Amino acid sequence: MLRAGINDAFAETMIDGLPLSEKIATFAADNYMVSCKPPRDLSV
Repeated sequence: MLRAGINDAFAETMIDGLPLSEKIATFAADNYMVSCKPPRDLSV
């Protein structure tokens, strides 16, 4: 799809109205697990 010039936004699973990466980022921060944070380009 990228070769065809189609660059759709990354679709994330939503849980309770929030993207899954946001839930993981919050959990990682609350538990001082810096290495478990999702990449910044996913956690918006």
